[in-house]
Amino acid sequence: MNDLPIVSAFDRLFLYKWNTIYLNRKTRYISISDIILLKAESNYTSILMSDGKKIMLAKTLKEFEAILSNHPFVRIHRSYLINLNNLQSFELKDEMFVTMKTGKKIDISRRRKMIFREKFLAHSA
Repeated sequence: MNDLPIVSAFDRLFLYKWNTIYLNRKTRYISISDIILLKAESNYTSILMSDGKKIMLAKTLKEFEAILSNHPFVRIHRSYLINLNNLQSFELKDEMFVTMKTGKKIDISRRRKMIFREKFLAHSA
Protein backbone atom coordinates (compact mmCIF):
# COMPACT_ATOMS: atom_id res chain seq x y z
CA MET A 1 0.00 0.00 0.00
CA ASN A 2 3.04 2.30 0.14
CA ASP A 3 2.81 2.94 -3.60
CA LEU A 4 -0.63 4.56 -3.34
CA PRO A 5 -0.76 8.25 -4.24
CA ILE A 6 -1.02 10.86 -1.52
CA VAL A 7 -4.63 11.82 -0.96
CA SER A 8 -5.19 15.55 -1.12
CA ALA A 9 -6.26 17.40 2.01
CA PHE A 10 -9.34 18.52 0.08
CA ASP A 11 -10.40 14.90 -0.60
CA ARG A 12 -9.77 13.95 3.03
CA LEU A 13 -11.83 16.91 4.29
CA PHE A 14 -14.85 15.93 2.19
CA LEU A 15 -14.59 12.28 3.20
CA TYR A 16 -14.20 13.11 6.88
CA LYS A 17 -16.80 15.85 7.26
CA TRP A 18 -19.49 14.91 4.76
CA ASN A 19 -18.79 11.31 3.71
CA THR A 20 -18.91 12.48 0.09
CA ILE A 21 -16.53 12.76 -2.83
CA TYR A 22 -16.13 16.10 -4.58
CA LEU A 23 -16.07 15.82 -8.36
CA ASN A 24 -14.09 18.58 -10.01
CA ARG A 25 -15.12 20.72 -12.97
CA LYS A 26 -18.76 20.41 -11.97
CA THR A 27 -19.52 21.06 -8.35
CA ARG A 28 -21.08 17.72 -7.66
CA TYR A 29 -20.93 15.59 -4.56
CA ILE A 30 -21.69 11.91 -4.38
CA SER A 31 -22.45 10.01 -1.22
CA ILE A 32 -20.02 7.17 -0.62
CA SER A 33 -22.85 4.90 0.51
CA ASP A 34 -24.47 5.29 -2.94
CA ILE A 35 -21.44 3.85 -4.74
CA ILE A 36 -21.88 0.20 -5.79
CA LEU A 37 -18.50 -0.25 -7.46
CA LEU A 38 -15.71 1.48 -9.32
CA LYS A 39 -14.31 0.08 -12.57
CA ALA A 40 -10.97 0.95 -14.15
CA GLU A 41 -11.16 2.21 -17.71
CA SER A 42 -7.54 3.02 -18.64
CA ASN A 43 -6.70 6.33 -16.90
CA TYR A 44 -10.36 6.90 -16.07
CA THR A 45 -12.68 5.33 -13.54
CA SER A 46 -16.33 4.52 -14.05
CA ILE A 47 -18.44 4.71 -10.89
CA LEU A 48 -21.68 2.71 -10.76
CA MET A 49 -24.20 4.34 -8.43
CA SER A 50 -27.09 2.67 -6.58
CA ASP A 51 -29.61 4.48 -8.81
CA GLY A 52 -28.04 2.82 -11.88
CA LYS A 53 -26.23 5.94 -13.10
CA LYS A 54 -22.61 5.75 -14.22
CA ILE A 55 -20.14 8.55 -13.65
CA MET A 56 -16.84 8.68 -15.55
CA LEU A 57 -13.93 10.49 -13.90
CA ALA A 58 -10.36 11.27 -14.93
CA LYS A 59 -8.84 9.59 -11.88
CA THR A 60 -7.29 6.14 -11.81
CA LEU A 61 -8.68 3.30 -9.76
CA LYS A 62 -5.47 3.43 -7.72
CA GLU A 63 -6.26 7.04 -6.75
CA PHE A 64 -9.77 6.07 -5.66
CA GLU A 65 -8.37 3.14 -3.71
CA ALA A 66 -6.30 5.63 -1.71
CA ILE A 67 -9.17 8.10 -1.27
CA LEU A 68 -11.55 5.37 -0.06
CA SER A 69 -9.03 3.39 2.01
CA ASN A 70 -10.79 4.15 5.32
CA HIS A 71 -14.19 3.13 3.96
CA PRO A 72 -15.68 -0.32 3.28
CA PHE A 73 -14.16 -0.66 -0.20
CA VAL A 74 -11.90 -3.47 -1.35
CA ARG A 75 -10.11 -4.05 -4.62
CA ILE A 76 -11.01 -7.55 -5.79
CA HIS A 77 -9.52 -7.42 -9.26
CA ARG A 78 -7.16 -5.27 -11.30
CA SER A 79 -10.22 -3.50 -12.68
CA TYR A 80 -12.69 -3.41 -9.76
CA LEU A 81 -13.06 -1.73 -6.38
CA ILE A 82 -16.32 -2.70 -4.65
CA ASN A 83 -18.36 -1.27 -1.78
CA LEU A 84 -18.78 -4.02 0.82
CA ASN A 85 -22.01 -2.38 1.99
CA ASN A 86 -23.52 -3.18 -1.41
CA LEU A 87 -22.33 -6.79 -1.55
CA GLN A 88 -25.07 -9.42 -1.83
CA SER A 89 -23.01 -12.63 -1.77
CA PHE A 90 -19.66 -14.16 -2.69
CA GLU A 91 -18.06 -17.50 -3.59
CA LEU A 92 -14.45 -18.27 -2.71
CA LYS A 93 -14.19 -22.00 -3.50
CA ASP A 94 -14.36 -23.22 -7.10
CA GLU A 95 -15.29 -20.05 -8.91
CA MET A 96 -14.24 -16.94 -7.03
CA PHE A 97 -16.69 -14.08 -7.52
CA VAL A 98 -18.88 -11.55 -5.76
CA THR A 99 -22.47 -10.68 -6.54
CA MET A 100 -23.44 -7.09 -5.89
CA LYS A 101 -26.95 -5.99 -4.82
CA THR A 102 -27.56 -4.96 -8.43
CA GLY A 103 -27.07 -8.60 -9.47
CA LYS A 104 -23.75 -7.90 -11.20
CA LYS A 105 -21.21 -10.72 -10.80
CA ILE A 106 -17.51 -9.85 -10.69
CA ASP A 107 -14.59 -12.26 -10.58
CA ILE A 108 -12.16 -12.09 -7.66
CA SER A 109 -8.56 -12.53 -8.75
CA ARG A 110 -6.61 -15.29 -7.00
CA ARG A 111 -4.07 -12.72 -5.86
CA ARG A 112 -6.73 -10.61 -4.13
CA LYS A 113 -8.73 -13.44 -2.54
CA MET A 114 -7.06 -13.16 0.89
CA ILE A 115 -7.24 -9.36 0.88
CA PHE A 116 -10.96 -9.59 0.13
CA ARG A 117 -11.51 -12.15 2.89
CA GLU A 118 -9.61 -10.06 5.48
CA LYS A 119 -11.40 -6.83 4.61
CA PHE A 120 -14.79 -8.58 4.56
CA LEU A 121 -14.21 -10.15 7.99
CA ALA A 122 -13.00 -6.84 9.45
CA HIS A 123 -16.04 -5.08 7.98
CA SER A 124 -18.46 -7.72 9.30
CA ALA A 125 -17.05 -7.70 12.84
